[in-house]
Amino acid sequence: MKKLLICILFISLSSLANATECIHKQVAGSVTNFPIYLTHEKTIPKGGCLVVNANTMVKPKSGKKMIQITVKPNTCSSDSGFSDCTTDRSRVEFYDGKGVKSGRTVTYEYSMFIPKETNLKQNGTPTVFLGQLNTTADSHYSSPIMITWSDYSGIEFQIYDNFNWQVSRIVRVNDIIPASDQKGNWLDVKYEVTVYADKRGKIIISLNGENVYQRLNHPTIKNGGKVKLKMGIYNYKVSQMKPPLTDQVVYFDKISRRVKQHW
Repeated sequence: MKKLLICILFISLSSLANATECIHKQVAGSVTNFPIYLTHEKTIPKGGCLVVNANTMVKPKSGKKMIQITVKPNTCSSDSGFSDCTTDRSRVEFYDGKGVKSGRTVTYEYSMFIPKETNLKQNGTPTVFLGQLNTTADSHYSSPIMITWSDYSGIEFQIYDNFNWQVSRIVRVNDIIPASDQKGNWLDVKYEVTVYADKRGKIIISLNGENVYQRLNHPTIKNGGKVKLKMGIYNYKVSQMKPPLTDQVVYFDKISRRVKQHW
């Protein structure tokens, strides 16, 4: 365990060389092709979202930079509408704040790297989310898709069909890449979303170039809403983590948004 802690510390220090903080509402260098917004941008812990070079454990998927997300033990953040500190949560997340309106198809693509040394579940049973596809409107917020981590089956796509928080199904991807290989390798995620508030809506999920799920003829937004991609680390029920607690670290790269207008 001591060697593991030293290795994780070394990874963090190596990544900080030539690192720059993510900036709210700005493009993250060559890593994204759209401005990113930071969740709880005024209280996000320093170093939580960094644009970094290669380190001893991971090289960028493409180019020279990638985004490093770090959630340190016993930290939390908040904004005027919600506090993680009083609701048993912690997070560092970034997202497409602009979003995509009705009558368009958006293709979001990104790569995610989970270091083998990262203990995402922190020796306990919290729910650890590594990404979300959100649908928002003036008085509505929900997630058609959320990615969670399981120490047994690896990443899982949780599907929500009815604009609520009841999981409709869980999609596992062990047939594409075994859970034992999902750490220490870049995972390529792709969402193709046709944005409508009626049955013209559609979602297709791909991992490493293979289709893993599709939901056709189903609304993807509420009336007047938008679709938005979010990435990072979001912990629910941090009280269920057990010592020794360590940094949770995940990398993201090659993040793009392509929008096609329907006529």
